[in-house]
Amino acid sequence: MPHITRIPPIKLILDKDRFNILLDVLNYNEFNSKIEATIINAKKLKNKLLRYSIPREDENGNVYIDVRFYNNEISEVVFQFIEFNKGKDILVDYYTVLLKVREARKQENKNEE
Repeated sequence: MPHITRIPPIKLILDKDRFNILLDVLNYNEFNSKIEATIINAKKLKNKLLRYSIPREDENGNVYIDVRFYNNEISEVVFQFIEFNKGKDILVDYYTVLLKVREARKQENKNEE
């Protein structure tokens, strides 16, 4: 039976700076997080990105990196960024905003009935 290659469905095209930022976040979390699962996942993602990302150059000489993720991996990337930013000052309490928006939607739905 031939080997079937599955290409991850989520594709990001990053310039060198953004690729470095992504890897820097993962590296930071790997060595500074207090949560074991975050450390393990950061290390896995970092190793995967360094192994499977494809550097490319366009016709104008611009360098970019083709990065692919499966659904569970991209959600972990989002979590890694949230973990990285934990402890930073929050200027707006978006949870309160969420509650207000949801209440307004409930009222809209009641008015439509």
